[in-house]
Amino acid sequence: MSNWFFGLPVFPAMTIIVFGITYAIAACLFLVVSRLNVGDRVKVFKAVVPSCLSPLGGVFALLLVFSAEPVWTNFNDAKKSVAAEASGLRDVLILARGLPGDAETHIRGMVSGYLTKSVNAEWPAMAANRITLETHNICGCSAELLAALDYTRGLNFQDDRQRTDQRDIIKALEDVRSKRRERIQISEDDVSTSRFTGLVVIGLCLAIWVGLVDADNRKALGIALTIFATVMAMATLLIVSYSSPFGSGNGVSPAILQEVMDGIPARTASTL
Repeated sequence: MSNWFFGLPVFPAMTIIVFGITYAIAACLFLVVSRLNVGDRVKVFKAVVPSCLSPLGGVFALLLVFSAEPVWTNFNDAKKSVAAEASGLRDVLILARGLPGDAETHIRGMVSGYLTKSVNAEWPAMAANRITLETHNICGCSAELLAALDYTRGLNFQDDRQRTDQRDIIKALEDVRSKRRERIQISEDDVSTSRFTGLVVIGLCLAIWVGLVDADNRKALGIALTIFATVMAMATLLIVSYSSPFGSGNGVSPAILQEVMDGIPARTASTL
């Protein structure tokens, strides 16, 4: 599905589209089955249904689980990666408060540049699945993180406490680098397209068989197709609303990263 769809809010836009399309398909099936249900076809339908409905239902259930599990796993992993990334950046800013004023100012400036690029450039790129246009090597380090690492490693302190803070800042920056790499890799892991396609095809076949069960009773046919369409639409909505961890209606927001700088004021600024 296109990126504009995944960017829609779950309620009401995405819900209306998913349920509307599903009910429209069910209505078409109702009309087709009703028209075909004439003469000897009724006996044929009744004979075919028992042999296929149960296997199709089993395959559909397995495919539903197979489609949903990696989508929600990716979403949870994305939340954990972003939270850990924000935590690492907070550690850097807190530890930098123990360094001389110039060192703290430089490190805060580089962290601010990293956050700005992450929120304004990387996040839209991850949502649109075009992150490789924003960075040459997703397993590498962003320019801002690399500058911060190089600068911190180049500092020369005589005070033991400051040297300890320096080592801890380097470790925190390496942790941030690792978590940034994780979120980018998660954004490029397209786990849903083929599975979702299979889910739709099997679900459509199952809907046809559900319709054939009550082909000789229009009221029962309408009720059965409506119930199945509702279940199918709800399952589809739950999957597509989480299928793009950084771009769907329930996608992970960069808000936690945006709050990092505001949450840790500079020591030098607070003393002026």
